[in-house]
Amino acid sequence: MGRFRIRRVVIRGLLVVGTVGLVGHASPARADGTVDDLISLGSRPLAVAVDLAVVRPFSILRIGIGGAFFVLSSPFLLPDLVVSGARHGKLAESYEFYLGEPVEYLKRPLGEFD
Repeated sequence: MGRFRIRRVVIRGLLVVGTVGLVGHASPARADGTVDDLISLGSRPLAVAVDLAVVRPFSILRIGIGGAFFVLSSPFLLPDLVVSGARHGKLAESYEFYLGEPVEYLKRPLGEFD
C-alpha cells in the first residue's frame, strides 16, 4: 500500500513540475502572425501529424522529467551561487539545459524540426 502511495506522489510531483514549467514559460500570441501561420499544413501534413502525435508528447514528457532533475540537482548547485555570487552560474546553466531548451523547442511551428 505504501509503495503505491509513493508512486502516486512522485507522479503528481512530476505533473506539477511539468505544468509549472509550461505555464511559467507561456508566451503571449504574436501580433504579426495568425493562427493559420502557426498550423498551416502546406505540403507537409505527415510531418505535422508526426510532430503532433509523437514528438510533442515526448517533448512535454522531457520537460516534466527535466523539471524533476532540475529540482533534484538545485540543492547541489546553490552553494556555487552563494559562493560566487554570480547570477548566471551553474544553476542558470542547469535551468537552461533541463527546462529552457525543451520549452523553446515546443514553441516552434508544427511540423518544423529545425
